[in-house]
Amino acid sequence: MRIGCVDIGSNAVRTQIVEFGDNHHFKTLYQKRYPIRLGKSVFTNGKLKKKLIAAVAQKLLNFSNKLEKYSVDTHRLVATSACREASNVQEFLDIVYDSSGLLIDVIDGAEEARLVQSAISKLINPKIKNWLFMDLGGGSLEIGIANRNRLEKVHTLPLGAVRIKRKFTNPIFDFSGAKSHSKRVLMEALNRDLKSYSDFKRIYATGGNVQSYSRLIDNSIKNKKREFVKDVSSISAASLKSWTNKLASADSILRSVKYGVHHSRSDVIVPAGLVCLEIIGLLNLEFIEVPQVSLRDGLLIDLYNSKLENSEIKILKGVKING
Repeated sequence: MRIGCVDIGSNAVRTQIVEFGDNHHFKTLYQKRYPIRLGKSVFTNGKLKKKLIAAVAQKLLNFSNKLEKYSVDTHRLVATSACREASNVQEFLDIVYDSSGLLIDVIDGAEEARLVQSAISKLINPKIKNWLFMDLGGGSLEIGIANRNRLEKVHTLPLGAVRIKRKFTNPIFDFSGAKSHSKRVLMEALNRDLKSYSDFKRIYATGGNVQSYSRLIDNSIKNKKREFVKDVSSISAASLKSWTNKLASADSILRSVKYGVHHSRSDVIVPAGLVCLEIIGLLNLEFIEVPQVSLRDGLLIDLYNSKLENSEIKILKGVKING
């Protein structure tokens, strides 16, 4: 079974086509990440730039051709924070559909969290009943509690790395101001649920910038391929603090040249680390567990399970029962 998915985020557009085997694992046939930062204008003036709309539409036209080339059985495209907030999002959706025939689902924070939680759950020891997780994107932070495979509680907060960077850069990033702002937003949002969130000693965290930190801290997963089943890297609070401060003391170019941070993340990795540190401090966490999964993995799992269920229904409908 071949499945395609696209995650249209605030910092990048990610496309992927995979093939699932009989063992329910998949291998990637095609994958591209385009560093098109839709959130840059949305978090400043509330609108998607026409130039960026055109750029994304072109990449999705290419993806549409790949769906045909690889004879993909089913696919889904989702857009998150930047598109949720853009006043001209319908124009964007129409342009993409007119050029490629592809439909985009603009999903809310709860659905975003559900998809991420679904992917993480495949790596969690089934004996663990409750676990804390977060997904730090370019525009928003989703943080919640899962009960086995169910989403029990979730908060969507405006603490994405691109958003924080845009809000507190003029022209130099105001680390102290961003830190105070992030702490205030977290405390106001989680105040009522602080006790339940504080019952955990570790948090499962996803997001490109979080995974970048895990690669910096643990080079052993740096060059591993993204195939299910995937690794989980453990980051101590002390290590994250040390690396965030180290990167904060360097400019974007040095972060890329000296430390190997991808150029498309070099200006937002510090805001991401800052938000993570505030969560760790507020909830008194000891570790961040970083599973090498993403929202796309949740999409793939959803589509795969849905396709299987539909196939089973069709088979059952075709069964003739002799009475």
